[in-house]
Amino acid sequence: MSYVSTGMRPVDFSVCQYGQSRFLLRGKRVRTDRPYWVCIGGANTYAEDIVTPFTTQLERHFKVPIINMGIAHSGPDAVMGDSDLMALVARAERVIIEAPSCVNHSNRYYKVHPSRNDRFIRPMPDLVRLYPEIDFTDCHFTKHLLCKLLLCDQERFQIIQDDLQNSWMDKMRTLIAWAGGAILWSAPRGRTTNEIDDMLGVMPSDLAQLGQHVTIAQPLGHCGTGLSQKAHDTIGQKLVQMLDDAARRGQ
Repeated sequence: MSYVSTGMRPVDFSVCQYGQSRFLLRGKRVRTDRPYWVCIGGANTYAEDIVTPFTTQLERHFKVPIINMGIAHSGPDAVMGDSDLMALVARAERVIIEAPSCVNHSNRYYKVHPSRNDRFIRPMPDLVRLYPEIDFTDCHFTKHLLCKLLLCDQERFQIIQDDLQNSWMDKMRTLIAWAGGAILWSAPRGRTTNEIDDMLGVMPSDLAQLGQHVTIAQPLGHCGTGLSQKAHDTIGQKLVQMLDDAARRGQ
């Protein structure tokens, strides 16, 4: 186990690893020979600058240890490509998932970095055939790539958009099935200044196809870079209400 000092930021916390996983996860190592929960997600779940993230709130309310599997810059591939983390997911009593970006995962058109899923690694043959005039050598991030494709040709971009959404849905269904069911949450920003975010953002209707979910409004913190403590409180409250209701129904 390691200890992370965040310097000028207000939060210090321990980090840990499980098995041979490459990822450092927030919090102390959880005993996995007893019941535990897992919260999968990105930077908002990791909550680097948050004193009491929603994961801690759930842990205190339900008195069950929770593995915070928040991984910055991740899509579904980060956890799904890590056998040690997937083993933890499979054995968890309950799994909660922060809906990842539709953009940051490998698909038939491009490959992303296995741990930094926002990094574009290379185009796949289908993308080269679809956009033969594009030079991909200056593309290092998925959103940069997609902005370039959109500016080049909107009709061809629609093909990319449809495939990204379909492959994202397939991966999410696979992850949820592996977990034996999951609750999803999201914090949609509404309209943004980024056209890719607007076109490929995860919508509540997408989550509805996957099962139980909650969403919150006005998610951005004071810097506009992540969720505020207030937003974490709202997520925690909504998840507690949903889980308490499920317990009363015997689910």
